[in-house]
Amino acid sequence: MIKEIIISTISDLLNHIGSLGPFSMYRGQANSTWKLIPSIGRLDNIRMSVFGWHIFEEELLEKFKKYSIPHLSTEPKNDVDWLVIGQHHGLPTRLLDWTTNPLKALFFSLDDNYNDGSLLAFDNTIWFENLDSLDNISSLSAFYPRHINNRLIAQEGCFTIHSFPIHNNDTGKVPPLVPIEDANFKEAGIENFVKFIINKNDKGRFKRDLDMLGINYRSLFPDLDGLTMYIKWQNKNDV
Repeated sequence: MIKEIIISTISDLLNHIGSLGPFSMYRGQANSTWKLIPSIGRLDNIRMSVFGWHIFEEELLEKFKKYSIPHLSTEPKNDVDWLVIGQHHGLPTRLLDWTTNPLKALFFSLDDNYNDGSLLAFDNTIWFENLDSLDNISSLSAFYPRHINNRLIAQEGCFTIHSFPIHNNDTGKVPPLVPIEDANFKEAGIENFVKFIINKNDKGRFKRDLDMLGINYRSLFPDLDGLTMYIKWQNKNDV
């Protein structure tokens, strides 16, 4: 069961976290109705429906490997590293972004002013740290990766990594990925799952308050993209 709590200030969030106990992982979503499902699970692809999740993922990853080398300062050590880098550059993967920092997660819940946002938090009792092969993934798991790029470091990033369902032998169909909300929490080692709701009308104030604390586009995306996003945000909001 996921407990829902409405927050209207940063103090609200910190007070609730303090009273509920320290959480392991946090994720901000700009729309509180979005399911917790990784980007590869949101695709409607014919090749996936024919060949299955594993082959579909392998094809996406091989294309990314083939053409990304000139843009990398160091080559990743294994497919898990490749997946992490691909995730941070928009490649559809089975990874879902989380962070160990609640205020940084809060920032990502504020991306638009048209929908209520949400900040998800949970404790995990099962996790991977030294994961070097995708073959080891048999169920939904928490994953603390090596900090192999600047964005991962700045965002204090971690992930949930989803296992792929197999073909239904009776129908021949490939089942969809299961959102975290519908997963077996005990099997995945998930405890104390809480969903904090942020009203859309409070998002602008939350973002200005976080900026005063040094949490903004420039600090979370430590590159030229982050700098230009920050300048545009300042200009739009007369900061």
